Amino acid sequence: MSQYDALARQVARAKRPITLASGICFIVCGALSLYCLPHHDLPTLLFGSMILSAAGGLVLVRFSMTVLPPLRKQRSLVSALKVQMQALAAAMGDIHRQVPPRGRGVQFKKAYALEGKPIPAFEFLLSSGMHKEGSEVWVSAFCREGRVLLVFASIGSPNRCRPNENILRYPDHVARLCCDELRQYHNHPVRTNETSPSDPDIHTSRYLASLLAGTGCRSRSFIVFWNAIGEHRILEHDDSGSVVHVTEFDVSLGSFCDSQA
Repeated sequence: MSQYDALARQVARAKRPITLASGICFIVCGALSLYCLPHHDLPTLLFGSMILSAAGGLVLVRFSMTVLPPLRKQRSLVSALKVQMQALAAAMGDIHRQVPPRGRGVQFKKAYALEGKPIPAFEFLLSSGMHKEGSEVWVSAFCREGRVLLVFASIGSPNRCRPNENILRYPDHVARLCCDELRQYHNHPVRTNETSPSDPDIHTSRYLASLLAGTGCRSRSFIVFWNAIGEHRILEHDDSGSVVHVTEFDVSLGSFCDSQA
C-alpha cells in the first residue's frame, strides 16, 4: 500500500465520528422543527422542517466542531492528512508531466522508449505512457535476463485492445532473441485502485502460455491500473484468473513496492 492510500484510509476512519455527529445534529434539528412548526398546514410543515433542519443542522455541526474537543481533534486530523495527500498528488502530477506525451503518428513503443530497458524502468515508462493515452494498450515485451529486447504495442479503445502483430510468430521472436520471458501487458483505464482480469484476459493468458510451451520461455500476463492520483499498480494473473502478484508505485518512495495479492 502506498503512502497516499494509507493516508486515504486514515482520513476515512477519522471522518466516521464526524459523520456520525453530523447525522445526529441534523436529526435533532429536524425533530425540533417538526415539533415547533404549526401542524395544520402539511406542505408548510414539510417545507419549513426541511429548511430549518438543514440550516440548524449546519449551525449545530459547526458549533459542535468548535466546542467539543474530540470532534475538534478529529477535524484537525482530517485537515492535516488531506494536506499530506495533496502534496503527494502534486508530486505524482509532476512525475507524469516529466514524461512527454506521444506525438501524432509516433509509435507507442518509440514515444516512450520502451525497448532496451531493464524491466523496472520499462514498467515505469509503460505505466506513464498508458496513463497518458487514456485507452487500453496491448504491449508484448520479449525479455532476456531482466531486460526488454523487443516490444510490440497497439492502442485500442477505452474498453478494449488487441494485438496488431501476428501472435503466431511469437515463438520465432523468442527463438531469435533467446528470450527467457514474454511479458504481456495491457491496462484497465481506471483510477479506482482495484481491478481484476476479465474472461478475455484469462483466455489470452492461457493461449500465450500454450503457444510458448516447449520453447523454454515463460509467458506472464499483467494488468496496469491506477489509484486516485495516478500511482501505477501492476497486477499479475495466471491462466486461471488468479491474481498472483501486485506491484504498486509509491510516489513518496519514488519506486515500486511489492504488495500481497
